Amino acid sequence: MRIWIIGHFDTRESAAASLRVRGTAQALRIAGHDVHIYDVRRGVPSGGENWSITVPDGQADLSGISIDEYAEGFLSSSSPGIRGLFLGDAITEQLCRSDARPDLIILYGTHLGYVRRLRRLCDEWRIPFVLDVVEWYAAEDLPGGRFGPYAFSNMLSMRWASLGADGFFVISERLADHYGRTGKPVVTVPPLFAEAAATESKWSAGDGRLHLVYAGSPGNKEAFGTLIGGLGIAAARGTAITLHVVGITEADLRAVPGGPGWLDRPDAAKTICYGRVANARAQEIVSRSDFSLLLRPLRRSNQFGFPSKLAESMMLGTPVIANLFSDLSRFLRDGENALLLPELSEEALAAAVMRAADETPEVRNLRRANAQTLARTQFSPQGHAQPMSEMLERLHR
Repeated sequence: MRIWIIGHFDTRESAAASLRVRGTAQALRIAGHDVHIYDVRRGVPSGGENWSITVPDGQADLSGISIDEYAEGFLSSSSPGIRGLFLGDAITEQLCRSDARPDLIILYGTHLGYVRRLRRLCDEWRIPFVLDVVEWYAAEDLPGGRFGPYAFSNMLSMRWASLGADGFFVISERLADHYGRTGKPVVTVPPLFAEAAATESKWSAGDGRLHLVYAGSPGNKEAFGTLIGGLGIAAARGTAITLHVVGITEADLRAVPGGPGWLDRPDAAKTICYGRVANARAQEIVSRSDFSLLLRPLRRSNQFGFPSKLAESMMLGTPVIANLFSDLSRFLRDGENALLLPELSEEALAAAVMRAADETPEVRNLRRANAQTLARTQFSPQGHAQPMSEMLERLHR
């Protein structure tokens, strides 16, 4: 089949949304489909700009066309925040100008403007319309807060408009339950990553310290205060920790509650802040660390989503120290491929960190191998190509 995937961001970037679209495209290409991507990039010429990137699926470059949705379309002369509510018209017009037509369209996300316009277009073309849903955003996390226009738009889409799609890829079992009530086909697809080359060299092999990595930006999704507090307890009890922080600078960390206290500790704890780095460099840092830290409160947005950095870390052979949320219990086994917290607390994290520090290299190497084995089967495009393709083929008949 000829499949078009639509996303409202730059697919070439290393953000979670971009990686999701690339993983979906790789899985469907492995299944034998012709996949083309339409996405959004600020500053491209009117009419769009073609692009291609090399992806590790053994096939031709993945290609697409980027549209500047903010430069054209309804209220494009207004602020990006206002225009952002009405996106979808420029890409829809671009699709209509294409010489060829697809057999099926997949939209990443549930942006109301895209859902309504692409649903109508697929009805006009008499082709299936599929959503790839990875979030149920908390209203307070959206621009304007709980009572803002983005929260209202998101509510309308999640509870009404998005239910009108013909089928769904979803990232978690909770989203599968939500969309399963429509009686339409649903396939649960976790984050997908092509197998990455994990380094054989861990920093801990050279200095005997426990090297932990946090990748991301502290926010409402993260239990960052608990993370800093737990590490502080473990360090105070004599654990030699080096914390590698990817995504924020030392100045950013000092602005986070608990950050200054951690950075200025008098004990042996060390911190290296890298800021934003290229994806290849981020992967190297994660791969050379002993564990990734993944602590999140049990908020709805965390329960309905799924952390991409879990899948990527395990693919790189770096297990996680984590609390259980979302679907993590489906994949993680304490002591086997991860260290799991019995509860989200500073003491629980401190206990897990001290446990990790006391383990032998043989135990760590076995867990590392187990993590990578799980990732190759559960988080790879190859592992999901068949069920994803089968659902789309049923809809296309």
